[in-house]
Amino acid sequence: MNSIDKAIELFSGKELVEISHDYPEWKRYKELFDKRIVSKQPIVIDDFFCNPDINDSPAIKKYFGNTEPLYEDEEYLREAKEFFFQGMGQYA
Repeated sequence: MNSIDKAIELFSGKELVEISHDYPEWKRYKELFDKRIVSKQPIVIDDFFCNPDINDSPAIKKYFGNTEPLYEDEEYLREAKEFFFQGMGQYA
């Protein structure tokens, strides 16, 4: 199954904005957004290679219970991050 098909299967019929706010790339700036200090911020690519804190993820729990649907173990995330940055020419 490719990534697009997996995303459609997992998130179809769910509030994506609500769910996406449980992930590290958004939570990094949550306080700034909530206080309306900023309306946009640059994404830190490293955040895409982190699992969300399931204990601080109400939307993920609402839709998926105590299991994060995109969870990967730390070794896999480290390897995926390295592979990504090698492709971008940023790792030696």
